[in-house]
Amino acid sequence: MYLFHVFRSFLPLRNPIGFGAADFVSFAVTALLVLCVLLWPLLKPYVSKIETRTRWSMLLLALLPIMLRLILLPRYPTPEPSTSKDFSYLLQAGAILHARFANPPHPFHRFFETAFVLQQPTYSSVLPPGQGIALAAGQALFGHSWAAVLLSAAAFSAACFWMLRGWTKPGWALLGGLLAVFQFGPLSSWMNSYAGGAISAIAGCLVFGALPRLQAEWRQRDAVLLGAGIALQLLARPFECALLVVSAALFFAPSLRQRDLRRKLLKTLPLVAIVVLPGILFLLLYNQQVTGNWTMSQYETGLVDRLRVLRFFLYAPLYVGLALFLWSVREWRFAWVLATLLLFLAGANFHPDSIACVACLFLLAAVTGLEKCSRCTVQVVVSLCVAQFLFWYSLHLIAPGEVIAGMTRYQTRDVIHHGHPEDRASVQSQLAQTGGKQLVFVRNRRGRSVSDWIHNDADIDRSRIIWARDLGPEEDEKLRNYYPDRTPWLLQTDRRPLKLEPYRNLP
Repeated sequence: MYLFHVFRSFLPLRNPIGFGAADFVSFAVTALLVLCVLLWPLLKPYVSKIETRTRWSMLLLALLPIMLRLILLPRYPTPEPSTSKDFSYLLQAGAILHARFANPPHPFHRFFETAFVLQQPTYSSVLPPGQGIALAAGQALFGHSWAAVLLSAAAFSAACFWMLRGWTKPGWALLGGLLAVFQFGPLSSWMNSYAGGAISAIAGCLVFGALPRLQAEWRQRDAVLLGAGIALQLLARPFECALLVVSAALFFAPSLRQRDLRRKLLKTLPLVAIVVLPGILFLLLYNQQVTGNWTMSQYETGLVDRLRVLRFFLYAPLYVGLALFLWSVREWRFAWVLATLLLFLAGANFHPDSIACVACLFLLAAVTGLEKCSRCTVQVVVSLCVAQFLFWYSLHLIAPGEVIAGMTRYQTRDVIHHGHPEDRASVQSQLAQTGGKQLVFVRNRRGRSVSDWIHNDADIDRSRIIWARDLGPEEDEKLRNYYPDRTPWLLQTDRRPLKLEPYRNLP
């Protein structure tokens, strides 16, 4: 363990070899780069065999992120929901498991108001139903909603390879699939939260993979996949689905000039519409049960920092490929890729989950740009990406806790262990020791939101623990009288450490 003792501090004066944080990182990345170069000649024959076998490549890319995440389970167990979106989707899944989309409003709904949850006219999630359906399926089939998160992230990696096979050579498609594993796999929020993004990303792969195949052969199977992708995106991100349809229509614009192609396109559209129709009807029914209006949805979009979020989709070395991709826009199909990305950048809420359906297009642009580079340049860029992934994955896998705590602040997105799960675990443990039914009032006198703590099951009254807003002693007394058989608690989230105590009529 002396080796790990060397890494206990990242200040040069506090470790035996005088390394700072930058020294440790550069040394580790250099060592991993050398390892990648040495291993490539051994791996190349196997890669050459598998890259032309689509099914085996998809199976490998699907299993790889699952295995990598399961290996981390001893250090990072099944993720606990920690954000308002997580709880909202799980509420949605709970309602679906009860064979409904919405729950009756609670008579004391003011205590349960929280982000992404509607209280009137129904008690339900305001988010689109796609992710909730997947979580409900995971709970029903495997006993835990996180199973759906794992499988959807794995399916995206496989679907990304299939999509790229329609645009580029097998070797480059396999590279894009591996980059998808690194970027969106075991260390990504798409695999470590319940809000996800992989469902929408799969929809994008189906649509963007079907388009070039349809243009080449006009097969019914590809038309079905195109319709399935649009329907899936409609359930996952309704607003962005409109942008996706516009993008697909723009792809076929040159075909309208040719009579034969125009006739084939017109024959294909009814089949696509038939596949999309169930998704439309499902969404209308969902809106009607949740809001009481067939066409009214509580889902809204907004704007956040665009440039910062762009890093979510590509490792920094791949920006070289992204820049070189601009040389390809002289060809219509690549000009269309650029136009689609710009359309989503301008028209969508630029959040990773919101524009997840174009994740595969970012990878396509990057690998297309790398195709124009020399072999040496490609090896350096890919090795840097592999080294970066291996560095952070190894750190989470074997490094001591104090090393992880010191280093993850330098990680672009520390999402594998986010949302202060230790705080939630401490509170849950204290409540579990008491036993019986609990009623927890959450208070924050500093004016900060308590929404991440207000989460309840679809059937609030039957929950073992009920989380409620603190509305003051007089109002709280009404809810305490409504639940006379529950032990009342007061959780003060403005304290550090958090303070959970039996509820008293404190001012």
